[in-house]
Amino acid sequence: MNKNTIFVLCCLWCLSLSSCHISYVVRNQHEMLAHNLYFICGRVGFELEGKGDSKFIFRQKFDLDAPVTYYPDSVKIYFNDSPIEYHLKNRDKNQTEIYEKASHSMLELAFETTRGVFDGDSIIIFAPNYIKCNDQF
Repeated sequence: MNKNTIFVLCCLWCLSLSSCHISYVVRNQHEMLAHNLYFICGRVGFELEGKGDSKFIFRQKFDLDAPVTYYPDSVKIYFNDSPIEYHLKNRDKNQTEIYEKASHSMLELAFETTRGVFDGDSIIIFAPNYIKCNDQF
């Protein structure tokens, strides 16, 4: 093998390794990349990031004007109507947490589907009583 062949093979190998960690933002039912929820205590932005075809991170970005209580165990995630287990990154899922007024704080839920997600599949994230603000959910 000459030097050019070795160089091309090294480049292809590096490219294949780097493509394994491609991430992308998933569009929601309104064809938006992110959704903002405005409420009396501030704003929460929601986005879903995909990594590969079966790993996802549900990211929530808080911009708060007042303290809120977050109930992470109230979040339910479904893949094609089947429930999926998730975990909070760097937090315990069964622990109620109180967040004081804070700009740009973020929470992330990580989950993995049983198989790759393709056209026609659905991921549903449902969170009743997710955030408590001024004694209201």
